[in-house]
Amino acid sequence: MIFLIKFAVYFTISFLILNFPVADKKIFNHIEVLTDPVANKVYKKIGSRSKEVLDEGKKVTKKMFNNTSKKDVIRTGQSSSFKKSNSLPKDDYTPEERDALLKILNQEE
Repeated sequence: MIFLIKFAVYFTISFLILNFPVADKKIFNHIEVLTDPVANKVYKKIGSRSKEVLDEGKKVTKKMFNNTSKKDVIRTGQSSSFKKSNSLPKDDYTPEERDALLKILNQEE
């Protein structure tokens, strides 16, 4: 809270000082004439650099999405929508294993 009060006081004092007239112009206007060319160069440099960064980002995202396949292709015969047969996988179980599996399945029901 004290920081805000100090900031408001310092801002008001600096604002008043910069508004004093000197040679029919305010001090702020004299300072602006000196800093305007440098400020314009800085703004242009920041603007051009940000445009370069954005363009580079666009290129990267285009390249990333252009590398993706246009169409998903299912290449397996066991896919859920393109099964060649409705049979279950054929496994060789011993009679003991088959009985154990049936017991487990019957317990869950």
